[in-house]
Amino acid sequence: MSYNPEKDLQIYAAMVDHFEDFLHSDTVYYQMNGLGAMGFTFPKLTIAGLLFAKAKCEFFKDQLSAGQRSELESYTAKLDRIRNEWTVATENKALKETKARLRSWKWYVDESVYDPKKADRHYTTEVNARVYLHYLLGMLGDSNEALDMARQLKLTDDAFRAIFKPDTFTWSPAALEPMYPKNPHWYLYGRPISNY
Repeated sequence: MSYNPEKDLQIYAAMVDHFEDFLHSDTVYYQMNGLGAMGFTFPKLTIAGLLFAKAKCEFFKDQLSAGQRSELESYTAKLDRIRNEWTVATENKALKETKARLRSWKWYVDESVYDPKKADRHYTTEVNARVYLHYLLGMLGDSNEALDMARQLKLTDDAFRAIFKPDTFTWSPAALEPMYPKNPHWYLYGRPISNY
């Protein structure tokens, strides 16, 4: 699968445009309306999804045109303004999403310990939760609640390492590999052991 930074820029722009409405909504997974200019359906807006799209746009900005890089800067400035105005609402959404993604990752790891072969089949999708946790915990900093969730994540990761077989970059698309060095993103370099 090839990687298209222009698509991520469209996703990021739509997420920023919907961000204030999202903060005032009751949901952690916000459905955006409309289609991207390239005809794709927008993913649901979450804090982690927004941070992920932003990180990809910034990492691959050299592949964007000058006009697109200017658009990226403009949307990032808009996002910063909204986040500064609605700091508590943003943090509350991030905390709720972190708890949900941590539960999802823990559930997957617990299931993997009992059935690594089944876990291996779904790994490239399930590891999304672990990647998103990286962004969420990075944003939340060192509040007591964030530190407690970081401890829970470490315990879950330690359990997962027991059935994890290191290998090459396993996430898709492979073009994302330069964004995610093996340290600290070890979980993207291998998969659960499936040959018990």
